[in-house]
Amino acid sequence: MGKTASKGFTLLELMVTLVIIATLVGLVAPRLGGALAPIRLESEGRKVAALLRHARSQAVLRNQDAEVRLGGEPPGLSLDAGEAPYRPPQSIQLELRGGKVTAAEAAATAEATIRFYAAGGSSGGEVILSLEDGRQTAVSVDWLSGRVRVDD
Repeated sequence: MGKTASKGFTLLELMVTLVIIATLVGLVAPRLGGALAPIRLESEGRKVAALLRHARSQAVLRNQDAEVRLGGEPPGLSLDAGEAPYRPPQSIQLELRGGKVTAAEAAATAEATIRFYAAGGSSGGEVILSLEDGRQTAVSVDWLSGRVRVDD
């Protein structure tokens, strides 16, 4: 009587396969990090846009001006309503360029701010998000309508 063929894999075959897969994943994973950076930047831009839209809606709902400013350590965007500030990942830098403000408003704060008015308009401005490699995206606020948009 002959030997019957075994069905399945030996433990050694499974271990060798797992080592090969782990090695390949170890080589490919660092390269994917660079490919994910633009996606992360876009995602963070959308978060900033959501914060700015929220500030505008709060100004309209409360019938009271609302401001978004850059500050704190580490730097983040904060809404004057006492909410927790938005802080981007360490790989992303923020820059806030305020829009049109009166001389009195400019004198009241040394920081760049974007102000949303109770009527729905704003002072305008933009938030620039940038990576170390120079890639960036901007979230801009229209001064007349208060409309927020992400510029890729």
